[in-house]
Amino acid sequence: MALPLSAPASDIFEIAAQNRASGTTQAPETVPYIHTVDVLVTGRKGDEVREPVTAKLRVDPSQPEGSRVTILSRTNEDVKDMNNALEDVIEQIEENSPEEQAEGFWCSARDSEAFPVSPENFEVLSADENTTRLKPIPSRMVQLMMGEDDVNDLPGRERAIAKKMIDRLEGEIHLDSTDASLQAMRFQMTRPMTVMLIAKIKRMDMEVDCTRAPNGHPFVSRFLMQVEGGAFGFDMANDVELTIGELTPIEVSADRVSDIPTP
Repeated sequence: MALPLSAPASDIFEIAAQNRASGTTQAPETVPYIHTVDVLVTGRKGDEVREPVTAKLRVDPSQPEGSRVTILSRTNEDVKDMNNALEDVIEQIEENSPEEQAEGFWCSARDSEAFPVSPENFEVLSADENTTRLKPIPSRMVQLMMGEDDVNDLPGRERAIAKKMIDRLEGEIHLDSTDASLQAMRFQMTRPMTVMLIAKIKRMDMEVDCTRAPNGHPFVSRFLMQVEGGAFGFDMANDVELTIGELTPIEVSADRVSDIPTP
């Protein structure tokens, strides 16, 4: 049940509408910062707890594909299953276009004319002068978790998973009460889901925390995905946590590696 609304809550949808109309809160189309990504991968297979894999990456979005990521440090390279997740992170950074990098870097409530932050799409859970907590309707919740305005744009298998999740998700988003910018997102699956004839996802949690970059736009400073499932008679779990920081404007030091902090 929604809590009694304070003044900021009653204004949040109006603020969001003004943002859409003015475009003043539109996130940049590229990432103008060299930054670091701390990666932590933990998990288990059956009763066997795997050694955690950690890495610190330096990312220069202005570089061509294949040259964007520098691995500053890395542990437990021999733990193959866990390193697969790390390699996936690196591959995604390297292969994403500048626009795709920006979509994953900047925090956004994906507030659009087609699916606005408005009373028909969100329920206000609570509000004070700092934060307004909103619960998305089920279809919007899936779109936010999958990072798409339209789940029909997803590849076949991901689209099928997204449609199954519509009645299996709980979650909320946190907006800044003063300007409706995104502060955080939290989603969790409420019951297991079969994704293939022999595979089941038993638990899936996602957390996103946002911090304002020097240009004032919030970026994803922390991302956590926790998945627990089973296949071929084995239970397994994988957690991937990314922490993004040490933002340095590209125009200042893209050619001066010594300016970028190292561990």
